[in-house]
Amino acid sequence: MRARMSIVRTNFQVELREVILRDRPEHMMEVSPKGTVPVLLLDGGDVIEESLEIMQHVLELDVVRRRTALDFTQR
Repeated sequence: MRARMSIVRTNFQVELREVILRDRPEHMMEVSPKGTVPVLLLDGGDVIEESLEIMQHVLELDVVRRRTALDFTQR
């Protein structure tokens, strides 16, 4: 839940997929052999499987985005 909250808070663009853990999709198991949720597959192919790490990743990207926007407006 906390990973999803940070995604919503920062307007991070993702494709959310609800899964039934009794019947994990094959693609999910290929991406994350542990079969745990949440799991975030990044554009470069890296995988983040822990909610706290997903939160940190999303929030760090948001900080960079805000700094870049601020730098742009100050020029």
